[in-house]
Amino acid sequence: MPEIYIELSDETLERLTAYADALEMTPEAALTQIVRAGLQNDESRPDGATGDEYRAFVQKGIDSADRGDLEDWDVVKARLRVYMDEQPAVAAE
Repeated sequence: MPEIYIELSDETLERLTAYADALEMTPEAALTQIVRAGLQNDESRPDGATGDEYRAFVQKGIDSADRGDLEDWDVVKARLRVYMDEQPAVAAE
């Protein structure tokens, strides 16, 4: 199996080790799991967009913000309130 070497900050390595310990696996196995999950998320988004489409969508927003083309926060909050009011209630488990 091919190997890849990466450098991690001390903090990131500590977090990875703690994550691996919680799952009773090696840090290497945990990192492999994390990479696989990230790739799976990128390939099968719930909105149907591919990873490339999603990244293009995000970049469009970044470019808009860089141009200063932003929505007023009060308008955004109002839209979110309407959106949340339209969502079905979720029962607590």
